[in-house]
Amino acid sequence: MKNKFVSVIRPLSTPFLKNKFVSVIRPLSTPRFFNRVPLMQELALRVQNIESLGPPIWPFQMLDRYSALGADMTNLLASRAAFIEGNVESVTQPIKVGDQNLTPLFFCNYGDGRCLISLSFLNDAFSQNRPLKTVIAKLVIDQLIN
Repeated sequence: MKNKFVSVIRPLSTPFLKNKFVSVIRPLSTPRFFNRVPLMQELALRVQNIESLGPPIWPFQMLDRYSALGADMTNLLASRAAFIEGNVESVTQPIKVGDQNLTPLFFCNYGDGRCLISLSFLNDAFSQNRPLKTVIAKLVIDQLIN
């Protein structure tokens, strides 16, 4: 059986062996096709990496319906955002990039349910996004009780 090559995004640039498959590691500077991740394809979402589109710090303003749930957050260090289309219900005011509206936090219908999707990192390197954890928790609770 021939080895299969799989692209994996890691900050290294050397191949390694895992589960009898050789995985080729690419540096982070190469394009990351997040919209090809199976979840994004299954939900029919178009996702844009936005680091290169200008300042990654976006104003974070909740739509009126959700405004009480995210009052303490004003900015977001954004990495990715989804195009607002028929299957995307934005939670925040959209950010206009060119002639497209993008959002980093949204609901998406799937089957008989709804998914809450956040495309923002919440680790220590993105400490500015820490309040987003509370916003996400409040949104989940709001959806469960309303």
